Amino acid sequence: MRKVIVLLVAILFLFSNIVATETVAANAFNQDSWVSKAPMLTSRSRLGAAVVNGEIYAIGGDQTSLYGNCIGPSIGDVVNTCEKYNPTSDTWVRSPSMPTARCSLAVATYNNKIYCIGGFLANRSVTGTNEVYDSITNTWQTKASMPTPRMDLQANLVNGKIYLIGGSTEYASYLPLNEVYDPATDTWSVKTPCPYTISSGASATINGKIYFLAIATKLDLGAFIEIYDPAEDQWSTGAQVPTYGGIAAAASAVSGTKKADSEIVFLDESSSYIYYPENDTWAIGTPNPANVGFPAVTAFSGKLHVIGGIKAPFEGYIVTTSSIATQEEYTPNDARALASDTKIYIKQDGSIEPSTANITSADKLTYSFMSDISQRIVIQKDNTIINGNGYTLLGQSGLSYGIAVFQRNNIAVTNLTITQFDVAGIGIDKSTNIFILGNIISNNLNNGMRLYGSSNNTIVGNTIIGNQYMSGIQLMDGSNNNTIAANNIQSNQSGFFSSGSSGNQIYHNNFLQEHSKWINHVEASLLDNLSNIWDNGFPSGGNYWADYNGISPYVINQNNQDNYPLITQFNTSSVPLQLPAWKPPTASQEPSAQTNQTQSLHILLPATIAIVFVVCLVLFSLFRRLKHRR
Repeated sequence: MRKVIVLLVAILFLFSNIVATETVAANAFNQDSWVSKAPMLTSRSRLGAAVVNGEIYAIGGDQTSLYGNCIGPSIGDVVNTCEKYNPTSDTWVRSPSMPTARCSLAVATYNNKIYCIGGFLANRSVTGTNEVYDSITNTWQTKASMPTPRMDLQANLVNGKIYLIGGSTEYASYLPLNEVYDPATDTWSVKTPCPYTISSGASATINGKIYFLAIATKLDLGAFIEIYDPAEDQWSTGAQVPTYGGIAAAASAVSGTKKADSEIVFLDESSSYIYYPENDTWAIGTPNPANVGFPAVTAFSGKLHVIGGIKAPFEGYIVTTSSIATQEEYTPNDARALASDTKIYIKQDGSIEPSTANITSADKLTYSFMSDISQRIVIQKDNTIINGNGYTLLGQSGLSYGIAVFQRNNIAVTNLTITQFDVAGIGIDKSTNIFILGNIISNNLNNGMRLYGSSNNTIVGNTIIGNQYMSGIQLMDGSNNNTIAANNIQSNQSGFFSSGSSGNQIYHNNFLQEHSKWINHVEASLLDNLSNIWDNGFPSGGNYWADYNGISPYVINQNNQDNYPLITQFNTSSVPLQLPAWKPPTASQEPSAQTNQTQSLHILLPATIAIVFVVCLVLFSLFRRLKHRR
């Protein structure tokens, strides 16, 4: 019996050691540390980096020196320097220089070769140059150029093809282009562009999909994850990024750890955030203590190497900074939760975040106010009805939009008062089939409602009053073919404002305000001559204008006129406000909840196997002894 007890104690000791080993390993991963490594031989920023055969290459870049007042970090002397880093010996050596000096280039590796594509040249122009370094022969070759020359982009390798998405051209904004290079055939093809402008080069590839940080500045929502699936040639939008990040944002997928290929670290000069594609969530990391912008970032053996860059701050009244050669190694940590947000989210899975918000939903279709609310609302789910129940969404200083609808379809907002927001009560960007019905949108600092690139929406039966410095309704950037009818629009800076938008049908509205201070002293202001439709035909009629003098048609500008202006105010209450007949999501449509079962099994399985093995040995030994005694 004593021997049996000794053996059981041994089993418990072994089990405790196994668990302790797993815990130590987990804690080692969660140290979230920054460690300085050997600096490059040459100071550079806006360079490229890649890993081949266990070594890190730093290629190209520029040498910036900033002194005095500057708006931003301008590009300095462009270089073609190529250096190779050995992580084992923590040393750098020079490699053959890249043929074309450039910075802000895209870099990818395939079959022991490094592809350097695009960038900014010494002559201050962009290029599509595609030069390839063979790490085996230690030589460079020139390949087929990228069809659209551009800079500030990253290359992402998926299934043997290199995807060049986004980027910018000289004196132009960022582009949504998606051009693909096939190294096997040295040819290019074009795939579906991103539906929203990729305004950051920060991206990484995990499990055959490419994840980008895309900044959605028009609704002041920060940034989003834009996800491209090359197999389906389709795009989707992920969770909002916790911060805008800086213009020097960079990203890399972490691999070679216990969490192999399951997370992406986004870095800029002042922050570090970790994104988990599996469940579309974020955690916060430790910022780089070196405060570096415009570096190269690459992953090696489960850690990130942040190489070169510009020492922040690099803009302001008095600036003294320059490109640096430092290298910082980062071991990311996923243990810390994000700080609470000041927004309310209707999430893609139908949940409300935070759960304490005074909004309720029984079917994940209709979301009803339970009281007045003083926070912004961001709608991230299609097929959603917001019922204000007569309550108020109240803004405060610094809150730009009351309700933000970005890249959504089938959204309705009804029976809600939205007031005192800075930019607009409602902001709609790149969305369609949005219904704004029977709301009071009043006393916002600039606009009542603002649409960007959003078409085929319906705005009916609202009272839009007293929005101070801009318009009751503003259509921008190709917001076409919307229906705007039976609204009371009064005492705004201008009742209606349009730029770059056409084909909108605007009728049975009561423009009750005094003469506009905008163009031509009319109630509707247009910055261009694109045509919109200002009546519903005869005898239905057009709009009521407070300054109508009885002469038809009511002329707005040379391409816009109300052919049948109303003599008396339209009875807006006579228009039924019919909510769309969307159906609640079924259980099969709802995303399944993520659990920690995989992680738990990962920790417990080795211990369980070891315990079973030891118990079997003990039982076998006892059985042999008992048999021997008999």
